[in-house]
Amino acid sequence: MNFQDEPTRDHIAEFLALHQPQHQADAMVYEVWQDGEVTLTKGGDLWRQRSLHCIRMGVKKELAMPVDRMPTSYGDNGSIIVRSNEEANTAHALVVLYATERLHAGVQQCSAGQAAAAR
Repeated sequence: MNFQDEPTRDHIAEFLALHQPQHQADAMVYEVWQDGEVTLTKGGDLWRQRSLHCIRMGVKKELAMPVDRMPTSYGDNGSIIVRSNEEANTAHALVVLYATERLHAGVQQCSAGQAAAAR
């Protein structure tokens, strides 16, 4: 299955618009990763110096948003910083929509290929 097709709605732009880097200085920081995983960690001088606490799981890496589009990176992963749990949930939902559209496009391609092979 080919997951290269981009969805029609620009979920990536909507996701990136939620990024608020100024909240990195807050006592606690919500990060939403390119796969939709939501984590909570200490902010300020301790940002990424302590454990990340997983709040929500993400989607399969093959369906995640492109890491090179993320404004912050940590190892092989990228993320955005948001102010609240509500904004984190919104960002998570955008990743799920992005992944669903990519998966749906892959299923359509697979179905079209099977139909062509059956002829």
